Amino acid sequence: MKWSTFTTAAVLCLTGASALAEESNPALRARYVAESNSRILGRQAGDRCGADNGDAKCAGQRCCSMYGYCGEGAEYCNRFSCKPAFGWCEGQPIPEPEPEPEPEPEPTTSAAPTTTAAATTSAAATTSAAATTSAAATTSTAATSTGTSPAAGETTLPELTISESGFCGNTTTCAGSGYGDCCSQFYYCGSGEAYCGDGCRDGFGDCGGEAPAPEVPALTISTNGMCGNGTTCAGSTQGNCCSHFWYCGSDADHCASNCREEFGECGDAA
Repeated sequence: MKWSTFTTAAVLCLTGASALAEESNPALRARYVAESNSRILGRQAGDRCGADNGDAKCAGQRCCSMYGYCGEGAEYCNRFSCKPAFGWCEGQPIPEPEPEPEPEPEPTTSAAPTTTAAATTSAAATTSAAATTSAAATTSTAATSTGTSPAAGETTLPELTISESGFCGNTTTCAGSGYGDCCSQFYYCGSGEAYCGDGCRDGFGDCGGEAPAPEVPALTISTNGMCGNGTTCAGSTQGNCCSHFWYCGSDADHCASNCREEFGECGDAA
């Protein structure tokens, strides 16, 4: 019993001493806060990337997530939310490793050879002529440059490919696909208002377009005196008008009111 009481008192004393040390030492307190944040934030305390973070890019094969963090795995490299302009993304070629810089050569300590005045003058003249020729060549090259190189700091976007699966985003566009030219808010290709209206992603397809008009099937001439459902009276032997009751004829009962002009001729008796 006495030993248990002594142990409890010792623990309380040590805890109180740690708290007093933390309060009296700001640097120690800042260290505890930083270590706690590192354990709590985990991978979110890593490198930042994207337009909101100074256009920073992720190194190597790491991906830039939609929230602006560098990392690996599906949460960062998902092809529908990853930012290809600031790192690698799923579906892109794996980048080659960056070459290691070559070490600089160490300066030599050997003494320079003694030269005569004539040799020195000749060497100076040769150096001057070589420098003049090099400067002229550099000026000529700069004058004939076409200026097509990208400016420093400019980001080259990847070339988009036409979607073959109905999905869009990252390096895939809906423009020219068989599913529709619009990329919806949820990264699907289509051609209706749900795809081309609000939330349409114009970076991966065309937005604002209307759904194409449905194709009208070609009509065949009626051979049994009936019309409709792909059959027209125009050119039939029973008459050119399709009546309200789906029969071909050429009198007023067929060609006047309620005549179905989409399956024949209407108006005057035909």
